[in-house]
Amino acid sequence: MPRKKQPTTTTAQAPDDAANAASSATATAELPPEAPAVQPAAPPAPLAPRAMTTTALPQNSSPAAENGGTSEGRTWAVPYQQIFASQEKGFEMGENRRFKQRVFLFKDKPEEHIRAALKEHGFVYRPAERAWTIEASPANRVLSEHLAKVFSGQSQGMSR
Repeated sequence: MPRKKQPTTTTAQAPDDAANAASSATATAELPPEAPAVQPAAPPAPLAPRAMTTTALPQNSSPAAENGGTSEGRTWAVPYQQIFASQEKGFEMGENRRFKQRVFLFKDKPEEHIRAALKEHGFVYRPAERAWTIEASPANRVLSEHLAKVFSGQSQGMSR
């Protein structure tokens, strides 16, 4: 809301106003000298800055962790988490929480039937990350875990 305007005062006062002004001036001047003067409160001392402690985060050897992390500011959590790895077949499957994706990383170029399966199920190859990715929905999480087992050869005796 806008403030109310103060009434303007004129320099020429009416005789009654002059008498009232003079009596109020003498009333304020007649204060006893022993009245204590009110001192304004001292401003509070500035707060000292908090000491920030940083803890070293464990280094993740995954290439996706190098591409997905940032070096600026605070890192609250490692954005990439490895879920399944097969050293024999040369791949790992994980989840990138920053981009909400499931990720397949291969040491070498995967075989044709593996690439065909990934394409068939909606995975997209990202050349910059050298990874196959898909959105991390609940259905895709189950699918990627199943594909990881198939690619590693663990589901040969399983029927689904």
